[in-house]
Amino acid sequence: MNSLTDAVLAVLSSTDGEWVVRFTDSRSAALPVTDLAVTRGDAVFETIAFFDGRPQALEKHLKRLASSARKLDMAEPERDLWTSAILAAVAEHPPWPELSVKVVLTRPQAGEDGTVYGWVHVEAAADHSKRRNTGVSIATMSRGVTRAAASEAPWLLMGAKTLSYALNMAATREAHRRGADEALFLSVEGFVMEGPISSVVMRRGNDLLTPDPGIGILEGTTQQDVFAHAPSLGLKPLYVEIHKDELPAMDAVWMLGSGSLALPVYRIDGTDVSTDPEMTGRLNHHLRFGRRA
Repeated sequence: MNSLTDAVLAVLSSTDGEWVVRFTDSRSAALPVTDLAVTRGDAVFETIAFFDGRPQALEKHLKRLASSARKLDMAEPERDLWTSAILAAVAEHPPWPELSVKVVLTRPQAGEDGTVYGWVHVEAAADHSKRRNTGVSIATMSRGVTRAAASEAPWLLMGAKTLSYALNMAATREAHRRGADEALFLSVEGFVMEGPISSVVMRRGNDLLTPDPGIGILEGTTQQDVFAHAPSLGLKPLYVEIHKDELPAMDAVWMLGSGSLALPVYRIDGTDVSTDPEMTGRLNHHLRFGRRA
């Protein structure tokens, strides 16, 4: 197997509460065309990074997977089963410095036999090393919701990680049309939310800031790791409301992701902003080598 091009797929299925795990070729695996994960994106997922064979924030990812399942009125995944399946799938892949592990859980198909499917897909991760050093540019754009939408309209599933990512990908394409690398969502009032596939963290003096998850954003596992590590860096972690107009005055801004780690932002809406190369290096060293599962 060529670890650059090939992948490992573990498929989990349960009809009567008894889960079966089997490995199959990811290029020939099949799902029913009526599966709700395919037809409606009605499923939940997580993407977990493995560095040198070591999982990053595995427990936090599985906890968030369970939270997403609850929000979609799905049965929660069995933690021990999924942990074993993930580790077994990674063990099947040849050793590689950075792996990306996507975990998906579907709901039973109405009118069928009640089988629940899930899968663990392991492949070599995209190379983010250059972006960790040179940084990214971002374009801010409205997500079309108020900062109270999560509490006023819980059926919008804000804060759940579902397969319904068409909006996220559309925002990324819009950012590219504007000449930026990444998008940053805002509430209709102009308050900072999150990126399509990342969390945002800012430094202002000795304060490390991120939006409160209550605004209707996904609670980032990497952001949580950074906040737990912040005091050792002499920084005070704070969940606060941040308006778009405050961004240019920040001492540094980062987009955080499980696989990308901390990407420094050097331009926002076409305007250059301050970066902190030393802190970027310290954050990425911790995320790459210091955090645990």
